[in-house]
Amino acid sequence: LYILYTRDIPSTPDTNIGNFADDTVLLVTGPNVSENTHKLQTATNNIISWTKKWRIKLNESKSTHMMNLEKCTGFLVLTPIYR
Repeated sequence: LYILYTRDIPSTPDTNIGNFADDTVLLVTGPNVSENTHKLQTATNNIISWTKKWRIKLNESKSTHMMNLEKCTGFLVLTPIYR
């Protein structure tokens, strides 16, 4: 029922939206933290406007921000050591 209720949640071209039960996650990727932050803030602002329009209350205590930084400079080969 929740998925039907939120199927028109706004999205942006650079943002992926995932749902599980009554939880929603926004995922963005990009070349740097500044650009990702801007993408995420734009998507968040759109969703906040949408929730106000439909009178949906967000649970701010469940809201969080997580950043995963990964820089790939080549391949790392691990050699097991047996003793």
